[in-house]
Amino acid sequence: SPRRLIARYLRDQPGGNGSSFAVREHDLLTASEMEILHLLTTGAKNTDIASELSLSVHTIKTHIYHIYKKLDVSNRTQAVNWASNNL
Repeated sequence: SPRRLIARYLRDQPGGNGSSFAVREHDLLTASEMEILHLLTTGAKNTDIASELSLSVHTIKTHIYHIYKKLDVSNRTQAVNWASNNL
């Protein structure tokens, strides 16, 4: 994705790791994805998240899929662990 390419480019620049221009993985998440990730950490089910955000379950599943891809995790538990370690 373009966001991932930009993040990789910025990380590869001299001083990219510790500078104010460094991009962390969660900076690549949209506001909706961050909100859904937060709800995942509470143990909410997809149907609960859909109801809370007035979205369809299919939309929630799509957002969760994108979260997994962006964070390079493969399941809900890993995403929650990632969030507790990085946010």
